[in-house]
Amino acid sequence: ARSLNGAVILIDAGHGGSDPGAISQDPYAQEKAVTLAASNVLKAKLEAQGAVVMMTRTSDTDVNLEERAQLANQEKVDAFISIHFDEASSNIASGITTYYYHSQDESLANLVNTELAKIQLNNQTLGNNGVHFGNYYVLRENHQPSLLLELGYMSNKDLKLIQNSGYYDAVAEGIVKGLEEYLESSARAQ
Repeated sequence: ARSLNGAVILIDAGHGGSDPGAISQDPYAQEKAVTLAASNVLKAKLEAQGAVVMMTRTSDTDVNLEERAQLANQEKVDAFISIHFDEASSNIASGITTYYYHSQDESLANLVNTELAKIQLNNQTLGNNGVHFGNYYVLRENHQPSLLLELGYMSNKDLKLIQNSGYYDAVAEGIVKGLEEYLESSARAQ
């Protein structure tokens, strides 16, 4: 794909079913629900740009890691984006982190992360932990351009911003812009 129009994007809403994900300060906020909500907003924004969007899950169901990576490889998607929210025992841990595994995915990681670093909501910035190598199954076993995004910490002060209704929109817009830049730059390099 040379742009988002017609690109096939697989969104992986992390966790689900019997796996709640990160432990939250708010006992009613589970990572599995937040990842699905954020993924649905991202899906709508990508489709508005003409992308064909697939999801690893559309409800609170169990999907194993192998199935998530396998779907991306089978469908030969243009990009795989795994959505997560972090937790830490430290109260000062904060911000967004972008992970990639294969060296050829580092440019995608940098472009998306640059856009995510610009997010401001109500004059508040979440902070950005940058781009890092991540030895995660869904990245390691994925032969398509792939990222795993930790979009803030549910275990501390980030949760207040994460629960703001405009946060998913802001994050989705950043991811969409980064993907668009990546696809356009890939097309120019060919």
